[in-house]
Parts: sequence; C-alpha cells; structure tokens
Amino acid sequence: MKKRVSQGVKTFLAVAFVTLFGIIIAFPQVAAADANNIFVEDNAGILTAQDKESIKQMNEERFANLPGKPQYAVVTLKNLDGYDSIEDYATKKFEQMGIGDKELDNGFLFVIAVDDHKYRLETGYGVEDVITDSMKEKIVTDKATELLQDDQYGQAVMLVSKNIESLVTEKYSDIDAAKEIVTKEKEREAKMMKTIFNIILGAIGLVVLLFLIYRAGLSKMRATISKKYLNRNVDGYVYVDNTSSLINFGNVQGIRQVNLSKYLAKTLYYSPSKKRILSSDEQMINWLSQYLLEDSLIQYWRNSKEEAPYDISVYLEDKYFKDLKQELLPRASSFSYPLSSNPYLESDAMFEITQYVVTTREKHKENLRISKENKRYVETLSERYLEENNVRLRKLDYELEVALMVYYFLQEQDLSDPLLLQKIQITPQSLRSAYRFAEKRRRQMANEQKRQALNDLTNMTLGSYYMQAMIWSSYHNNNNSGSGFGGGGGSSFGGGSSGGGGFSGGW
Repeated sequence: MKKRVSQGVKTFLAVAFVTLFGIIIAFPQVAAADANNIFVEDNAGILTAQDKESIKQMNEERFANLPGKPQYAVVTLKNLDGYDSIEDYATKKFEQMGIGDKELDNGFLFVIAVDDHKYRLETGYGVEDVITDSMKEKIVTDKATELLQDDQYGQAVMLVSKNIESLVTEKYSDIDAAKEIVTKEKEREAKMMKTIFNIILGAIGLVVLLFLIYRAGLSKMRATISKKYLNRNVDGYVYVDNTSSLINFGNVQGIRQVNLSKYLAKTLYYSPSKKRILSSDEQMINWLSQYLLEDSLIQYWRNSKEEAPYDISVYLEDKYFKDLKQELLPRASSFSYPLSSNPYLESDAMFEITQYVVTTREKHKENLRISKENKRYVETLSERYLEENNVRLRKLDYELEVALMVYYFLQEQDLSDPLLLQKIQITPQSLRSAYRFAEKRRRQMANEQKRQALNDLTNMTLGSYYMQAMIWSSYHNNNNSGSGFGGGGGSSFGGGSSGGGGFSGGW
C-alpha cells in the first residue's frame, strides 16, 4: 500500500512539474509577443489587441514591401503632463524611438493625448518629399474628427492609421511620380510665398510711408500750435481715462505730466473735429483753453488734498466740471497769445477753482449718500428674491449672484440720480430676468476669478455703471494643461530622425 501511494505521488509530481514548466515557457512567449509589437505604445488604453496587431501587420507585411520600407508607429497618452506642447512631445518621442530607415528618414509617428484633446502626426525628413502638410484633411477626415468628439478614440486612431496606410502605399508604389507631384506642389507654394512676401514688403513700405506722413503732419500741427497759441516749452497735466477702452496702448488710468504743445498736437491730429477746430482762432482758443483749465484744476488738486479729498476724476466729471468751464472758458479770449504759461494758474482764476472744488466736494458727498441708498435698495430686493425662491449657494457665489443682479439693473445708470429707482422700475418679471442674467454670468466665471469679479462689481458704487463697463472675458477660465512620455517602446526601428514635418490638431 505504501509503495502504491509513493508511486501515485511521484506521478502527480511529474504531471505538476510538466505543467509548471509549460506555464513558465508560455508566459515569456506571451510577454515577448506583446513586446515585439514595437509599433504601438497604448498608454491611454484605447486600442484593442486586434488594433495593435493591425498596426504591426501594416508595417511588417505591407510597408516592408514598399521602396525604402517606411515605418509607422502610434503612441496614445492620457495627457501631456510635463510637456509644453504635443509638438514638443512628438519630436522627442520620434527621436527616442528612431522610426524609419536611418538613411532615408521615412518614418511616421501619430500621437494622441486623450484628456488634452490633441493629436500630432510627426514625420521624418525623407517623408516630406512624398507626404505634404496639406494632406491633413485626407488623413484626419471629418469622420475621424466625429469619432474623436464622440469619445471613440480607438476607432478614430485606426481610421487615421488606415488613411495613412492608403496614402503611403499610393505614394510609395510609384515614388518617383509622387516626388514629381510634390515637387510641383512645392514650386506652386514657393511662388505663392514669393507673392505673399512681395505683398508684405509692399505693406511694410506703405506703413513706413504713412508713418512719415503722420510724423510730418504731427510736426506741422505742433509748429502751428507753438507759433500761434502755446509755447512748445510749456509743461502741464492731463487726465487719461481708459476705463471704457479695450486697448489703451500702455497709458495708465489717471493724471500724466506732459509737454502740452506736443500732447495737444497729437490729440488734435486724431480728433474727428480737427477741421472745425482749425477753422478759426476762436475755435482753436476755445479747444485749447479746456486743456489749460483741466491742467490748472489738476495742479490745484495735487497741492490741496484736504480741500479736495476725492479722486481727481470726481472734479473732472462733466456734470460738475461744466459749471467751472462756463465760468472760466470765456476769459480765454482775453489772453495774450502765444502763451508762455498757463493763465488759469493766476490768482483770480485759482480763487474760482478753489470755490468750485469746495462746492463739488459737498455735492459729491450728497451724491455718495444717494448712490449708496439706491444701490442698497436694489441689493435688498435681489436678496429677497433669492430667499423667496429658495436659492442656496455658498457664500462667495451668493454674494456674486446678488452683485450681478444689481449690475443688471444699474448698468448704464447714474447711481446718484435721486429719481433712479422710479426710472428702473423693479418688478417680479425684471427680477427673474436679472436672476437669469446673474446665474449665466456666474457660471461662466472661473472659480479663481470670482473673488476679483465680486471686488470689481462691489467697487462700482458711484456715477455711471456704463463708464465702468465690465469685460466679461476677463473672468473666464484659461487653464492650460501639459503632459509627458508614455512608457513602452524601444529603439528597434531603423533609427530615423524627425524632420519637424507633419501637422497637429484637436477636437
């Protein structure tokens, strides 16, 4: 009995040993089979085993029989983490893999970064004579783009691969004819580039000519002002208002010290009323005196902070400033021209300016009170609407929602108008519209921009909201993402180099 058991154990061990040996032998073969497919690195996990095998067969069975034996590889990534661009990644990956023949540089690499919604076809130098960048639409067709947009990434990659296979096979089947076609196409492109270059050269010449005409006109304008109205050595202050300007050419909001004759020459040169202003001495003096009066007011404001506690923009606001202009501008006709200094800086005019500042300060103080009451009333109605409709938001979003509803009602309005609330007539229907407006704008904002948007809206407390128009695109999300090499692959290709050719795209 003992002998029979021993024999059974021996038989079992023998079978187990054979089975284990078979497994050990089989597993390396499976791993090697996968590793042997050097043409695919599916780091994003979007390709099937059949897809990978198809790309391998494309290279080993079809491309291998073409002149020069071109090679094609596919790399899929989740994202481009660690790389500035997909072009940067593709170039480095191409060089690392060495796709194509070393002498002919006839390799192709298709890279797709799924999360970044980007792709790139990188080509070797040798391929640029056969495959041109203009063939993008034949490779990444509308159907391929639709598949990408529908998240069918594997199908899209295989469709692109099939298109590349067809194009490469067609071109390499008669490579001399293909090169001739491409050569003619490049000649046409060269002629087009030459035409474009000539157009650019002509445009540059025109710009230079216009600039010289501008400089001559500006010099003539300044000479006229300096000779007849204001000495070219007089300096002064002007107020630059760019709150409603999308492009301010670097000018900062606020006061600037300038050479008056130079500044006025440039201002008048661009003025649509230039012909009317230059038509008579009376028109010119009236126009010039407004800048001189503004200069004198700014200089008083700079030296009298206690009497003029508000920002200079308050005292230059037209609804106040027009009274001072009506009082002092008529005196300009009695000045002795050309002026060697600003006459409004003399004692009698400065007395009027002092009185104006004191009066404006009191008016502004009252307008502040009215503005605060008007704005608070609209805020209260907006908050009540949110409460009655059970709108629940986190603190920052809630405050932003209210501020946007207030903006909806008060944009292009003067907050200091005592009759403002009667004019805007807030109703349940208009509150609903304000809520829809606020909800849409708030959702469009990037989270990191919401605090800035709330601060900007909260600080819009005086005068006309229209003069401080919001630029909504400033609060949108502009995040950029990057990424890195996927793993896998190896330098088992022909050692080709990237020529920087190909094309990129997204979906």
